[in-house]
This record gives sequence, structure tokens and C-alpha cells, in this order.
Amino acid sequence: MGRYQLFEKPFLSIVVVTWKGGERLGRCLESIRRDLESKGGAGEVELILVENGPDARLPGLTPDLWPEMRRVSLARNLGFSGGANAGIASARGEWVATLNDDSHVEPGFHAAMSRAAAGAPPRCGMLQPCLRQVQDAARIDSAGVEIRFGGEIRDRGRGEAAEAFEGDSEVFCASAGAAWYRRSMLLEIATEESFFDPDYFMYFEDVDLGWRARLAGWQALYIPDARVRHDLHGSASSHPPGFVKRQCSRNRIRVVLANASFAFVLRAVPRLVRDMLWLVFDMGPRGLVEIGSGVRSGLEARRRLPASSRKARKPLESRWFTGR
Repeated sequence: MGRYQLFEKPFLSIVVVTWKGGERLGRCLESIRRDLESKGGAGEVELILVENGPDARLPGLTPDLWPEMRRVSLARNLGFSGGANAGIASARGEWVATLNDDSHVEPGFHAAMSRAAAGAPPRCGMLQPCLRQVQDAARIDSAGVEIRFGGEIRDRGRGEAAEAFEGDSEVFCASAGAAWYRRSMLLEIATEESFFDPDYFMYFEDVDLGWRARLAGWQALYIPDARVRHDLHGSASSHPPGFVKRQCSRNRIRVVLANASFAFVLRAVPRLVRDMLWLVFDMGPRGLVEIGSGVRSGLEARRRLPASSRKARKPLESRWFTGR
């Protein structure tokens, strides 16, 4: 593949956050290497591997695969949001790509994304590739994020035929499982030296970031020719049962209270109450603590939004959000 060169400002920084990645991580890194090799080498690309806590240390990872790969080792597991923040903070690229360690890119991915980034309008800050399921490449895992007025937040097209999502289009925001973000956008919307809100730990942190970016006037484009295969909840399988649903229930409360108009919050009350009841049923008294934490952090984030973003809420929701 040739050797990396050091650039003062590379075009792209790839941030991969891993926690007990094992073979999944190996497949992910190898797919990146093969794809870059097919387009003539790494070029102006840097790779940043975030080892998310002591359990993520990878002593057997050979340095000759990525001669200039930088490893960021964290003292404890900060979740995807905290790990990605650490990687982005050390990134120097004009664009920053996030990629789950349970994903792998298909041939031509970086070429397609690089073309899209080079031709993107100045206020386009998010690029969403076509995420397809590992188990069935003909089915979509995510073609962007959708939000419904009833409070549902979901991956656009999940489980549907990929052929129905072949055209370039604008989407609400990108799924950070595989996304490119313009660095200038990340710097503009960062709060308290964080890009992703660390309170989310994992799940919906990308929705929060994308929502804030949209409120600040940034756009997101879907790039169907750039394909990634994603093993849904592959990394989450290392967590206890119920972990994913607990995270999503708690974080939905946070993201809605932080970013939505009051009219949206009212329409989403039934969905949010269901999340709260489930947390109490699943966790008992600790569920009440989780609910309180979600409400408090959501309202604190809401107060941090600039006045221009608060004014943009209703027009944005009218443009992008769909029915129940």
C-alpha cells in the first residue's frame, strides 16, 4: 500500500472507536486498508483508533498495517460519544469520518465519499453513506435519520430493499455508525469542548449532533454509491440484556427535550411516557434516577442552544419531520 505521509492538514481523518472489538475491529481496519489501496494509497488520510477504556487495549495490533495510525487510549470506557470526542479532538482533517468497529466498507467507498465531499455545498456538513445489513446486503441498515412527530426516531429505510434508495438525496442527518462530518461544522456546533454530547454515552448522540447542526443551518446529503456493511448492535452484544433499549429510552427523552419545539414535545408526550414507564418497569427505583437524569440533562442542553437555533425549531420540523 505504500507508506503514509504526514500532512499538516489532511483531507480526511477516520475515527474508529473500539471496545472489545476483537475480530470485528480487524475486519473493519482491513476493509479500510483494502479500499484505500485500491484507489492508489492512503493519500491525505489519517486513521485514529480510539481504545475506549482498559478493556479495549489491543497489544496484538501490528503497527505495519497502519504505519501512521494514531492510537488514543482512554482510561475508562466513555461510550461512543466520549470515545468519538477524543478521536475528533486529535483529528486534523478537513472532514472527519466516524466508523463503528462492527462495520466494514465496500470497495469504492472512499472514492465515492471523497467525490461527494469535494462537490458538497459550503453549508453541507454531513455525508451519509448507504449502510447495508451484514446479514443481507440487499437490505438497508441506515440511509440517514428520520424523526416522526410522535417522537419516534429511526434509521431511514431500515429493513427495506436497498434498490429503493439508489438516488442521491438530502436527509435530516447522518448516522454516526458511518458518517463524514465537515470539521468546520463540528467546531461551530461544539458545546463545552464536546462535539457529541457525552451524556448520551451511546445511541442518539448522532441524532443530537445532527439536530443541533440542522438548527444551525447545516445540511446533510445521502451518498448511495458509498456502501458500508453494518452488523446491527454488533458492539452492543458485549453489554447486558436490555442495555440497548434502556439507552434508547433514556436518550430519546434527552434529545427531544434538548432540541424540539414545545409543540413537538407535547405531541411526543405519549412516546416519552412509554419510555419512562418501561425504564421504571425494567430498572425499578433506578429507573426514576435515569428519567430524572435524562430530563435534567435535556433541559440543560436546551438552555445552551443559541437564540438563532431556538427560532429555527418549528420551520425545521415542518420541513423534515413526518407523521406519527
